[in-house]
Amino acid sequence: MTWLGRGYAALMTLTLPRSRFARRRDARVIGVAFVSFWKSLSPSDFGLSDSAARSLLDRSATWHQIRTGLGMVGFIAALRALQRS
Repeated sequence: MTWLGRGYAALMTLTLPRSRFARRRDARVIGVAFVSFWKSLSPSDFGLSDSAARSLLDRSATWHQIRTGLGMVGFIAALRALQRS
């Protein structure tokens, strides 16, 4: 059985391999399969026009920037709290 087949079998049986190497291998297989699957899709597969997909991506990017900014503010506040204690 190839490494791809072993990774797929581990995913389907939901058992975790014992060795660190095997876990990393399986994570890579899952990652490659995930990226390959999503790269093959287009917005029209979800019933979206190009302009609707663009609008969703723009809103998503805006929310991502807001969440990232709030996360940075929280991280700095945590560092300051640790520095004071």
